[in-house]
Amino acid sequence: MPRNARPAPTPTGDPPIFRLLPDGTEVPDGDPAPGAFLRGPVPMRWLREADGVSHTALMLSLLLCHIAGCAGSRTVRVRFANPDFKGRSRWSWNRALRALERAKLVRVQREGRCIPVVTLLFETRGTSV
Repeated sequence: MPRNARPAPTPTGDPPIFRLLPDGTEVPDGDPAPGAFLRGPVPMRWLREADGVSHTALMLSLLLCHIAGCAGSRTVRVRFANPDFKGRSRWSWNRALRALERAKLVRVQREGRCIPVVTLLFETRGTSV
């Protein structure tokens, strides 16, 4: 789709919902932000194991890799109110996080009701993330 082209109305006939980016570009709401990426290397074995846990756990692991890549560290604070986590409830994300922790794919430090600190547990050669 060209940069400023509007998508067709939804099947119900409702107009699509847009959000405005800082540069003034309109993007259909729910689309990933332009320029979003997954910084690697991320071991395929680690992703396959996350996929074996559940689909939500795989989606969460991909989002965690994205956030870790942006932060430049495999240890990140996770706020499920972040727009990246749109589409599922925070309880669903928390269940997926606990499942990833049980599968020993992440380590989670929780302090009461504070934002959890998540460490991705995979090894890469010669890289920090």
